[in-house]
Amino acid sequence: MADTLTPDFTGYLLIVMARHIAIVEDEPAIAENYRDAFQRQGFQVSLYDNRPAAMLAFCQTLPDLAVIDVGLGDDVEGGFELCRELRSMAPTLPIEAVAKAQFSGIGDDLILQ
Repeated sequence: MADTLTPDFTGYLLIVMARHIAIVEDEPAIAENYRDAFQRQGFQVSLYDNRPAAMLAFCQTLPDLAVIDVGLGDDVEGGFELCRELRSMAPTLPIEAVAKAQFSGIGDDLILQ
């Protein structure tokens, strides 16, 4: 797929190759907000609200980018575990970890909600 130039949220142009983004977030309003923002930029987005559902999908097809909430409801370590599992499956896959609190460095970047 050819690279495309896409403005990021700060107004700079980024080279974007990812076309499918997986969002793993247990809070529906937050997940839908991310989905809507990425879809407006032309990305295909899949939403998952728990680790087992996301892993089942990732075993079928890997996304081009994963955005993962590090705390998934009652599965407090679920996001961290998912990052570890996904990293072992795809060492070069970009993973953006999202947290409401402190972060331990398992993803590529940290985005605070």
